[in-house]
Amino acid sequence: MKVATGLIICAALAAPDVANACRRSPDPGTLMSRDYATVAIVRIEEVVPTTLSRPELEWRAMASRVSVVAGAEPALNLQLGHAEIPNCRERRPAPRTGEYWVAYIEGIGGPDSVVYNAWPLDFARSLDPRFSGTPTR
Repeated sequence: MKVATGLIICAALAAPDVANACRRSPDPGTLMSRDYATVAIVRIEEVVPTTLSRPELEWRAMASRVSVVAGAEPALNLQLGHAEIPNCRERRPAPRTGEYWVAYIEGIGGPDSVVYNAWPLDFARSLDPRFSGTPTR
């Protein structure tokens, strides 16, 4: 019985939980400061919730490229996405049509790829060193 109880306790402690997933996730400023293939300002064209029970927390957005801040020129149309991890400290509400966001693109990606590192332009400007006096093109 002691062995079985010990194994159950070890399994419970070793299992990843949501809180630990949040602790391992870097803060937005750290994510923004990484090297990306492209950092681009985009305009949100359409927002679609991916879960009807949580439309403000899980969404996809179609966006069009406005300008390139750093790196290679991405496709004219991009797809952004986000899904909240419950109990995490970062909240990223769904964008609204017409808003400007910054997309942090890790690779070239194809037409079906989704950019998950994206934040509202004003928020990105407050944290990303790329915006400190650097003109966009």
